[in-house]
Amino acid sequence: VSSEGCNCGVDSPVRDTRHKMSSGAGEKVKPQAIRNVSGSTAGAGSGDFHQYRAYRRVELARLEKMDKEYDEEQKQKEFEQRRQERLRQAEEEKAKRVNKRKRKREAQKAAREKKRQKKTDDSEHGADADRKSPERSEAAASNAEPKASEKAAEESDSAEKEAK
Repeated sequence: VSSEGCNCGVDSPVRDTRHKMSSGAGEKVKPQAIRNVSGSTAGAGSGDFHQYRAYRRVELARLEKMDKEYDEEQKQKEFEQRRQERLRQAEEEKAKRVNKRKRKREAQKAAREKKRQKKTDDSEHGADADRKSPERSEAAASNAEPKASEKAAEESDSAEKEAK
């Protein structure tokens, strides 16, 4: 008897039940047909039926174990896929938070730099410029102008008096 239906390529007169009938890894295993088993038919010896039952019990246990292993393997694959998806999402969220903190630090740095630049600009315009507000310095300049014009007017008045 050859091992028909088996994809292992082994031709043996003895039926080897360890060979899988599946075409590739990861597929469920199909039960193999058991030939040359007399069972409880006419002409069978008194022990053949018991041998058949024992072999059938072992074969069914083997198939059940292989099915459980296949199911566990599928569950593990699904778990790994879900885990990878969760890890990818966590990495994306982490990168998003990192970028947000980076933008915040850059904005703070730009604000500090702007403040420093403003201080250096104020100090370049004069020592009291940073003490006085722009409105005060404008008001002081406008107050200073009439005083200068008043002096000029007084001088011109005094020059006219002398001329008379």
